[in-house]
Amino acid sequence: MTRISKVSLLSISDCTEKNGVVTFIDTFRRRKTDFLQNGLDITAYCYRDAPDIAQSGAAAATGLPPEVTPPAAVSAGARPLHGSVKIRLKAWLNSRPITAFALFGLSVASRGAVVYLRARLRGRPDIFFHQDFFTAFFAALFGSRKAKHALVLHSGTDPLRHLFIWFPALKNTTYETWIRRAFRYAVERQDMLIALNQGLVGQLKEQYQSKPVHCVYNTALELGGTGSFAKLRHSLNLVAVGSLQYVKGFDLLIEAIAALPEADKQRVRVVVVGDGPDRPALTEAIARHGLTGRVMLVGNTDNVGYYLKGADAFILTSRDEGLPIALIEALQIGLPVISTRVGTIPEIMGEDECAFIGGSIVDIQEKISQILDGKIDLAAMSGASFEIYRKKLSPEIFVNKYSRILRELQAA
Repeated sequence: MTRISKVSLLSISDCTEKNGVVTFIDTFRRRKTDFLQNGLDITAYCYRDAPDIAQSGAAAATGLPPEVTPPAAVSAGARPLHGSVKIRLKAWLNSRPITAFALFGLSVASRGAVVYLRARLRGRPDIFFHQDFFTAFFAALFGSRKAKHALVLHSGTDPLRHLFIWFPALKNTTYETWIRRAFRYAVERQDMLIALNQGLVGQLKEQYQSKPVHCVYNTALELGGTGSFAKLRHSLNLVAVGSLQYVKGFDLLIEAIAALPEADKQRVRVVVVGDGPDRPALTEAIARHGLTGRVMLVGNTDNVGYYLKGADAFILTSRDEGLPIALIEALQIGLPVISTRVGTIPEIMGEDECAFIGGSIVDIQEKISQILDGKIDLAAMSGASFEIYRKKLSPEIFVNKYSRILRELQAA
């Protein structure tokens, strides 16, 4: 009989929200039965847990046909007074290094201690599986070495880059030095490291030569069925998904649409799914360029598949990424992909499988013009998208790889 190893999956995320890490955690929860069959009893501990969801099998299909058209933009509406005050206060605190460091400690780092202690007291697992270095740091500081520890890094290159985007006042200060030392302290005390791309694997192996380092690609919950791109219609419907923040490059996308010749501009519609701190600035840019109704910010949704299945192509203009869940969802339904060369994407997609773009406004605008002129075969890319998902990113591959390396960690 296979011995069942208890695994506590730890994250400082608010799992009532929607982002890549939360979707990653949901995959483990929904595939709990599959992991149990492989000898792993996985329990997730987040800073704030979402309501209970199905613990086994795949996500329910949306039942929407591939040709469904994205709905009209959803108005952001007026923010409650307390929400506006909170945003202004946070912006003020984040404008100075010392107050930004205090904000970082209270709003982010402290979550690591809370989540780790909760998991240790309730779970007493064989393996602590950390989704960020904050829980890993407190486990290294206060934890027992009887349990094994693994850390997955969800970033593309610098694991701390996103942190300093959220707290820019800490960049190039003594506080950044302290945080990077804490990161190294936590990583050095892990028994295993996991990255989302081979580039970061090589970097970690060079820096931490005694550590086993693995590359495991993310997967996505099943949306139900696959899309079937046939032929570009007169108009081009693009969908982009992500948090509305600088690193995602939505400002570049808006400027690129604005730079199109007027005739091309009238043929393009972009739906951006997600919300975040840059929404006011992006809304202003859309209005300033006269793109209202052309570029639509529809906010967060539990049904991203609705928008993906109504699009002709998925576009990603990020300045940095790991392996975005939304990209995997697009590949799953056979959407052609237009993307910057970031993170894992060039590793899993070839030149004939993705319409790669540079990171400038001109690059994005020219690629969209080429598609409108029929110079890029989106239909061929559609078939390639689903094959990439099936061969590299399916939930079965994800479960098998994580089951194998976590069992190896327990046996070591």
